[in-house]
Amino acid sequence: MSPYQKLLIGGIGALCLSILKLINANFYLGSTNSAAVYGAYLTYLGYIILGTVVGFIFCEEQEDVQKTRKSAFLMGLLAPSILLAIIAQPISLKDTDAGKTTQPPSLGSIIDIFATPVRAQTAQPADVSTTPKLRYVEQKDLAAGFEAGVRSALGLQTLPRDHVAFVVGKTKDQAIAKKTAMDINALLAKSDSTNAMKVTILKPDANESYYVTIGDFVSPSMAALIDRSIKETALKVLAAPSTPEDKATARILGKGDVYKGATIFNK
Repeated sequence: MSPYQKLLIGGIGALCLSILKLINANFYLGSTNSAAVYGAYLTYLGYIILGTVVGFIFCEEQEDVQKTRKSAFLMGLLAPSILLAIIAQPISLKDTDAGKTTQPPSLGSIIDIFATPVRAQTAQPADVSTTPKLRYVEQKDLAAGFEAGVRSALGLQTLPRDHVAFVVGKTKDQAIAKKTAMDINALLAKSDSTNAMKVTILKPDANESYYVTIGDFVSPSMAALIDRSIKETALKVLAAPSTPEDKATARILGKGDVYKGATIFNK
């Protein structure tokens, strides 16, 4: 059996494994992240090269040509399989069915927002922890990078088809967005379960609206945790004796929901 035949058969074995992994990942057809997809496919190419080399070097040369071919094929098939078994879990795409594709609710008018009771001022300086973060985002910010694709192909992480965010509401008035965010931050600071959460105001480049979110773009699983925690906090505030402004803020929080990241780039 010639060396070229050994190389070819070892590569075929690795190719078979790569095809199975691609089927499991749905060939990344649902992903809009081109850099991540390129990284994943190059990693699978690395599998084939690895299987080709291992199949050539470690196959058992026997008098029966069929047994030699079988050995080369198995070595090519097992080489990337052993690598995956050592460092990774099976490849999969994260389920991103969670998240609405409709537009979030609009926040109240400037008159309605400032008609709510004003928090009492103290002699202490303003708490900078309530100041929301304003972030300008572009469509490309949602895309996973090349490294994410490689890690996905190695099974070290899952590759989401879309990012999601817990959106409280949207408005075209930056002042309304800022005041709403500060009120939410002040309310969350009082809750032990949500004191690590902060409000972010996202301003997409292709949209005139400001989106008030809890956190930022996150994974679907993290968004689900935020959603549950925020809804519990809102219910507790509404059920317990609270200031009128806290109750108004809790009602706004209760209307928030998880939205797909691409939604905020739709006008």
